[in-house]
Amino acid sequence: MDLHYTSSPVCDAERSPAGAAYSPADADVRIAARAGEDQELESLEAEITELWGHINAATARFLALLAEFDRREGWAQHGLSS
Repeated sequence: MDLHYTSSPVCDAERSPAGAAYSPADADVRIAARAGEDQELESLEAEITELWGHINAATARFLALLAEFDRREGWAQHGLSS
């Protein structure tokens, strides 16, 4: 999922001091740094998405086991009425 790339130029989150100007070389360095951060962010997103899939699979398995335990009235062996 790539929602962060646009054709617009990279802008600072904070305003630069009045009269401050960055040389093209500085801008290139900052753009390269942001590209590296974007890749790190994409990697983090992929890991979160993968883990969320494992959590969903484990939850589905847990609920299936719980339903089977309830269907067999496994709770009755512990003296419970339900």
